[in-house]
Amino acid sequence: MKGIAICWPQKAGRTAVVAARGRIPLHCVPRQATLPGSQLALVAPNGKVQLLCVVARIDGPRRVHLASGEYKQNGYELVAKRGTIRTSLNASLSKLPFRWRAIGQLRYFDQRIFRPLTIGGGSPGGPLLSDSQPEGQRGSLKFRAFSRGIPGLDRDNPEAKLVRRYVDWVGSPDHFLHAQALEHGGWTDLFNTTRWTLFEAKANCADRSIREAFGQLHDYRRSFLRSPSLATLLPHRPSPRMLSFLSHCGVTAVWERSKSGFADSGDGHLTGALRAEYRTRYQES
Repeated sequence: MKGIAICWPQKAGRTAVVAARGRIPLHCVPRQATLPGSQLALVAPNGKVQLLCVVARIDGPRRVHLASGEYKQNGYELVAKRGTIRTSLNASLSKLPFRWRAIGQLRYFDQRIFRPLTIGGGSPGGPLLSDSQPEGQRGSLKFRAFSRGIPGLDRDNPEAKLVRRYVDWVGSPDHFLHAQALEHGGWTDLFNTTRWTLFEAKANCADRSIREAFGQLHDYRRSFLRSPSLATLLPHRPSPRMLSFLSHCGVTAVWERSKSGFADSGDGHLTGALRAEYRTRYQES
């Protein structure tokens, strides 16, 4: 069974607050947290486990104070099962050597042997935190660097050009990859490592195209051990009916604005907020 790990700042005060409240803030809802018996570990960049508990339920959306220090209006809290919070751990449970890339990053571990579950045979883009540790196990899913388009399509293909414009606008292309999530060996249109989100691009916003993207995303998602969030990348804002359809099914719509830039149906989670995060966290470092 998989446990949930969050890269948590090595600050005794913040960990103590979480231990006292029994509530762990997150920007999203990991499906694993809905399974009975799922464990949660707060792990420092150097791999030290600062807190371990069993998840009882998920509360939200609500305003939360994230591990990164930022506040999110529509975040979530994982509530610890009463009596399961531990901050003093024996040697076998004191380390989870992940290779972290950002405070607040979400990963998974094998609860049976207490070791990281690493998805991807390649190396995801983006700088590692300075104290990150080498990981022990690898999954089977492979990644490749962002190709400035879509693998298998001409660079002048409308969907390839849309993907390129989006990545250029958001910035930090090292955090965008392609995942080999297809049984026949093909590569997905786009994948973002920061939000752990799988994208499917379409050249138009016709109902048929959006429904096709929805089906492709759910098909490709099956190849992931750690299930990704899903998003469609579109050339303009889809109709209210299609926005409602995607929202109901848990898929974020991302579209190019008529004047400049991009917007999304998730309060800027994959557009303005992501762009600002890269500018402040990586480009100024």
